[in-house]
Amino acid sequence: MYDRGHQQDLKNREWQVEQLESDKTIVEHMFTFSKKLSKELQKNAAYTRSLEKSKARLAGEAEGLTRETERERMELRAKEEAAKAQEKAANEMADIMKGTTGQRGSRIGIP
Repeated sequence: MYDRGHQQDLKNREWQVEQLESDKTIVEHMFTFSKKLSKELQKNAAYTRSLEKSKARLAGEAEGLTRETERERMELRAKEEAAKAQEKAANEMADIMKGTTGQRGSRIGIP
C-alpha cells in the first residue's frame, strides 16, 4: 500500500514537473513573441512618423502650388482684360482714322 501511495505521489510530482516545464516553455514563447511584436510596433511607429512628415511636406507644397497657380491665373486674367481694352481702343482709333464715327465714335464723344 505504501508503494502504491508512494508511486501515485511520484506520478503526481512528475506530472507537476512536466506542467511546470510546459508552462515555462509557454512563457518563453510568449516572451519571444512579445519582443518580436514590440520590435514590429516600433518599426511601424517610425514608418508612420516618416509618412506623417512626408504628408505634411506634400500638403505644404500643394498649398504653395495652389497659391502660385491662383496668382498666375489672376495675372493672366489681368493681361487678357488689358489686351481686350487695348484691342477695343485700337479698333475705336482705327474707326476714327477711317472717318466712320458711327456708334463707336459717338460713344467716345466724337460727332
